[in-house]
Amino acid sequence: MYLFNPSPLEQIADLTLALDAPESTKFVVEELFPDGMTLQGPLAGDYAQNSKLRVTVPAKQVRILWIAPASEASGKRSLMPEDSRAAPWRRYLGQWSIARQTPEAATLRASFPYPEGAGQFLAVNAPESAWAREPWAYDKAYLVFLLKDETREQNDNWLPDRLTVAGQEASGSANGIPYVLVNGVSKELHPFKTIRNQRPGLARCYFVELTGEVKQGGSNDVQITLPIRTGLVFSGAYLDLPDQVPTGF
Repeated sequence: MYLFNPSPLEQIADLTLALDAPESTKFVVEELFPDGMTLQGPLAGDYAQNSKLRVTVPAKQVRILWIAPASEASGKRSLMPEDSRAAPWRRYLGQWSIARQTPEAATLRASFPYPEGAGQFLAVNAPESAWAREPWAYDKAYLVFLLKDETREQNDNWLPDRLTVAGQEASGSANGIPYVLVNGVSKELHPFKTIRNQRPGLARCYFVELTGEVKQGGSNDVQITLPIRTGLVFSGAYLDLPDQVPTGF
């Protein structure tokens, strides 16, 4: 069984085991990818025919499961809960406060932890002209900002590729106000444009690169200033590392 979650939030696959087997059959559910474990069912680790299997699929991750009759299982590994190892993948930033506001713009603030031992993604030596065009071709760390233009149709996820505040483009700074700060360091906001099926004047999302300003294993502060514009809705951000499924896939 192949379970794929492309969203920045973890999802739960709620399944019923209705397999071609006698009613009395008990089943073992093994995770083959990414880590390998035996899921802990309600019957001494097993699952009954027509019972529920609720598997947590972490954000932007894949889980591959193998379901077999318990009588065929050869030596179970340690039993793990169905939501095991989900916590390290909770990288969505959903709690934001308003730091300041003007009639033209609002500055939002949040914090995020950066994993200890992922420092190599903060020190990739690649030119900005290359990674800004194809960010997920490089093993770099990014913050991706989630915006929705609700003036467009429901399933139309394109955004304008230029955000402006009081007529000035929101990439670097305007009137001395930076548009993205990470631990006090100004970051350039990049629109992500796909290589194929790209519409002119539009983007899929906005992102900034993360480098040496980030504290590993600690809390990091991020601020973003966005125009107050009818229809443009900000829903948060997520920490995107190379161990995740990239945006656009």
